[in-house]
Amino acid sequence: MKKKYLRVCKDCRQRFFTEGERDFYKKHNLKFPSRCKKCREIAKRESNNFTEKEKPIEIEFEIIDKNDFNSDITDDALYVIGNGFDLMHGVKSSYYDFRNTIGKNNYLRISLESFISKVDIWGDFEDSLAHIDRAAIADCLDVHLDLLDVKDEYDEEFRASDYFMAIEQTTYPLETIENDLPKRFRRWVEKLTANNENKPLINVLNFNADYINFNYTEFLETLYGISSANINYIHGNRRNKKQKLILGHGYNLDELFNNWHSNFDAKQLPKNSVARLGYFSETDSLKRWKSQTRYDATQAVISRTEDYFECAAKKTNDIILNNKDYFKSLSKKKNIMVIGHSLSMVDYPYLKEIIITNENPSDINWYFSFYNNKDIIRINNFIKFAGINNNKVKVFKV
Repeated sequence: MKKKYLRVCKDCRQRFFTEGERDFYKKHNLKFPSRCKKCREIAKRESNNFTEKEKPIEIEFEIIDKNDFNSDITDDALYVIGNGFDLMHGVKSSYYDFRNTIGKNNYLRISLESFISKVDIWGDFEDSLAHIDRAAIADCLDVHLDLLDVKDEYDEEFRASDYFMAIEQTTYPLETIENDLPKRFRRWVEKLTANNENKPLINVLNFNADYINFNYTEFLETLYGISSANINYIHGNRRNKKQKLILGHGYNLDELFNNWHSNFDAKQLPKNSVARLGYFSETDSLKRWKSQTRYDATQAVISRTEDYFECAAKKTNDIILNNKDYFKSLSKKKNIMVIGHSLSMVDYPYLKEIIITNENPSDINWYFSFYNNKDIIRINNFIKFAGINNNKVKVFKV
């Protein structure tokens, strides 16, 4: 028997709260929830009244005060700047801030939050773009085929326009993300502002050093007077209206698909569902597909879905290739300061390129800013990935 849902979540607008849950809440005299479980978890994490007490974590690196290592910073240093730099200068530049600029009933937000298979899509938004729920998209096809009463291709009442409309409606969430996300993202980035009175890194930055800025904003220039000639806006500069702002996941497409396919539990899907037949069936028997039309439409939807993952990729290898001469120019760097960078795996290739093009990579002194335990864990993960010795690493709290 199909479950009946009694309430609509105030955040994601999805139906939730079964009759059994209602009876439980009544029995225990509890107030009915206004959010579904998924959105309650997200709201709890974001609430200003909710603070997760961090357990002490052992830091295996030398800790220095950010105001006391000016002598370590030479003109030939390289700074790697991430979003934490903007955040510490009062810029509301987290992806949660971006989400809050999109109306709850906006179809872009609905598409993102309905079809990305992560509990919290905004914490690591670029990574989330690689987790569109293939099965959820595919299984919308039958709904649209039925709504449009699409006939079999050999039926004299078959209309090609209805057939293609069903495919288009099924994949419309993907079209929305591909087309609307870049435009809305750029509008948001162009409105970001900083607190001009807050300059916590005045003793950390070297005006003559080189900078790779992963942010789209120019606050290095406007707050600290760093020359634009010293800055590589590796993912685009918002002031250049013709330049694309690069946003996306960093996965290899074949590995991404194979990992999903091998870990997805196909048995949870109905035997003759579009998703199970399209992605997991070893036979193309029309008896299971019911009609040639359904089979052909499924192949079109799957093809379009896989095209999405290509479109949503950051294509870091292409970016590195386009900046080949720049990375070569960094070959003599001996001191690298990483400030406010999340060290997300999507950006590992850039950091790896800096290392492999360096004349003496084992001699590089690394300085990482950190804010909390999660940052220390990310630093640990990165230096293990990069093969950096702990004695070449210093960290400073911001």
